[in-house]
Amino acid sequence: MNSKNDDENFFRAGIWEALVSLGIRNILIALSVIFFTVVALSLGFYALYSSVKESISLRSEINARQFSKDFDEYLLTGLNNIKMASYTVDTMLKSSTSSDEIRRYLVQASDNIKSSIDSDSTGLYGLVNDTFVDGSGWVPDADYDPRNRPWYQETMENGTPITFVKPYVDMQTGNYMMTITGLLGDGKSVIATDVGLREVQDITERIGQSVPGCIGMVLDNSGGVVAHSDRQELEREYLEEANTLGGLIARKIFRDNNTQFEVQFGESSYMVYAEPLVGGWVSVSAMDTAELFKLPRFIMQFSVVVVLLSIVFIFIIVAKIARRNLVTQKLNMQLSSVGAIYVSIYDIDVSGNTCCEICYHSLFQVGKISSGQDRSGTVFAGRGGDFALIGDAQTGFFRMAEESTAESSRKSLRQFVDFSTLNERMNGVNTITEEFLDSGNKWCRGRFVVEKRDSDGRISHVLWLVESIDREKRNREKLRYLAETDMMTGICNRGTGERKVSAMLMEKQCGMFILFDIDKFKTVNDSFGHQVGDQVITSVAGAMKNTFRDYDVLMRLGGDEFAVFAPGVCSVDKAQMVISRFFHNVQTIRIPEMGDRSVYVSVGATFYDGSGEVTFQELYEQADGCTYMSKKTVGNAITYFGS
Repeated sequence: MNSKNDDENFFRAGIWEALVSLGIRNILIALSVIFFTVVALSLGFYALYSSVKESISLRSEINARQFSKDFDEYLLTGLNNIKMASYTVDTMLKSSTSSDEIRRYLVQASDNIKSSIDSDSTGLYGLVNDTFVDGSGWVPDADYDPRNRPWYQETMENGTPITFVKPYVDMQTGNYMMTITGLLGDGKSVIATDVGLREVQDITERIGQSVPGCIGMVLDNSGGVVAHSDRQELEREYLEEANTLGGLIARKIFRDNNTQFEVQFGESSYMVYAEPLVGGWVSVSAMDTAELFKLPRFIMQFSVVVVLLSIVFIFIIVAKIARRNLVTQKLNMQLSSVGAIYVSIYDIDVSGNTCCEICYHSLFQVGKISSGQDRSGTVFAGRGGDFALIGDAQTGFFRMAEESTAESSRKSLRQFVDFSTLNERMNGVNTITEEFLDSGNKWCRGRFVVEKRDSDGRISHVLWLVESIDREKRNREKLRYLAETDMMTGICNRGTGERKVSAMLMEKQCGMFILFDIDKFKTVNDSFGHQVGDQVITSVAGAMKNTFRDYDVLMRLGGDEFAVFAPGVCSVDKAQMVISRFFHNVQTIRIPEMGDRSVYVSVGATFYDGSGEVTFQELYEQADGCTYMSKKTVGNAITYFGS
């Protein structure tokens, strides 16, 4: 017993002596080094934690703002359509215009929207002067009362000039839809248009997939789910839910008025950022911080082990932390740099040389002209709730071309906005476009759309629209071009052409369908080689481009077989003028390698009058039979179906 106690006392004395032998000073120094190292590492990791947390917050903010920008951009077309239509119909009501004239305007505006801006649009409709009008020609049942429809009731309840009606599921198509309405000046008339939300859902899902653990959603002003990165969440009412993540987020946003916050749900913590959208909605980005903190947590644990093993490694760890801080800060700066999109629309009275600014979106400044007096003494840019009438519009647009574009685009844009040549350039067409670089070297597209012509067919009113196409032009146009275009000729390939024509047929657009091939094309290849044959094909395609209009569908079906669908050309008389111009352009083709040999085509044509149902294949078969008949005639020849 005594021996055991003696051994323990000796062991304790040995430890004490070992500590004393090190020296109190050295021990204190060692402890101080360890203490300050731990403190320094703790501070460093705290800075890393804060930086990563800031990065998460910024990512969440950027996601929400990016979605807000994409959402606003997507809805901008429908919103501008409603603003333009509301402005015009309001003006017509003030001048006591008849309901029939208002209906004709809505029909014309709907046609312009479909042909020039959005081919998928359902057009404009509404209740004007206690009469239901529909720009797409839909005739409701006798018991249909627009005052009982949600789009009218919500507009009346809201009482504001623009209302975004609560989304709904279209029972016929199954698509998620919403309605945008405009309340007119009389306080009881409403103009409306429908907008599909499928692309909004796609954008939301892309936001959710951008970073691991990220959730994207769009909520309306009642907490209802408009879009969600998880489709199963659609149509839920979050404000009515007690024990869900969505309910917790919705209450923070709508009841506590928070736009940036952190919430704990279950074992997960989420960094949430909410960005307001048009119509009182919000886009929300929620990021699970656990996934993003895995790497910093591992680094901290590993560093603590390294510190315990060797003080020497402390300096390496500190350097690594500093380097990671630098990388994280750089990433934060990159995430904070986002581009803006700006949009402007003007209603131009060509004959009176005045214009009116219909819409100005603060995210997209193209052709912005500083407020003030121009050289003629008239105010060019008004920024208020009322529509500002602009005098000497031509001078203002020339100034816009000079002040708001890159030097390389000024000359071409000045020519494009020259009102004096509009009638010549828009003869037979309702829209023309010009792409240009703005002063920030961003690609934009200016567009003139015919709004009204006088009895002589001369343009009296046009719309001027500017849109940002930088991302589209640089990132998507190449892929779409490759997918839709026949690479040899530059016109549509068969699949794209057939889809476009089928869509027009579904919309009951009357028109002429022609089918043709090049006479004795095989002998060209056999006699002169395939390279010359390719020149013949591209030359015929060039003749097509010089003959037909921008909105006509030109396609190469394969080999030397081509087709065209020309909407609006619905009679032989109109067709003959077009075909004669086409034959003339074909006759001017000269291939040096072919000597005096001319190029001829055999054409078959058929018409669709816009009534009944017809398919692309049916038109093809009708025209194909006519093409066969034309081949019996030497030289350029055409045969019409049924003649």
